[in-house]
Amino acid sequence: MKTIQIGLEVHKAIEAERQSMGEPENAILMRLLGLECLDATDTASRPARNGGAWRKDGVELPEGTQLRVIYSGQHVDGLVSAGKWVVRGEAFSSPSMALIHSVTTKDGRKTNLNGWNHWTVKRPGDPDFIRLSSLRR
Repeated sequence: MKTIQIGLEVHKAIEAERQSMGEPENAILMRLLGLECLDATDTASRPARNGGAWRKDGVELPEGTQLRVIYSGQHVDGLVSAGKWVVRGEAFSSPSMALIHSVTTKDGRKTNLNGWNHWTVKRPGDPDFIRLSSLRR
C-alpha cells in the first residue's frame, strides 16, 4: 500500500461513492477506475462468499464490525469487510496478521503478537468495544 494525499473535495467524492460502511477507500477507487478484476488478490473489493462476515474458532464478526487496537501508544482502527479484516486499506485474514502489519514496537520494529489478545471489536448493535479473545469458545 502507498499513502497519498488528497484534497477535501476528492475525499467527499470518494465517500459519496461508498456502497457499504465497510467498503475500504481502496476498493471504492478500484471500482471507479475499473480495476476490480485486474487484481485477483484484492479480496477487499470482491464480494464475500459468507455474506461479508469473518469467521474463525467459533467467532463470527459480521460485515461492518469495527476493529480497534491500542498498542504502545499507537491507535489503529479497522472494519470487517468482505470476510476480511480491513486495516489502513489493506485486507487480512486474521487478527494477528492485521496487528503485525499495523503496529510497531517503540523502537520501530515489527511485532510478533497474538492479535486475539490485543484487538477489541464492536459488532453492529453492540453498545461498546469488547476484547476479541472474550468471544472465543
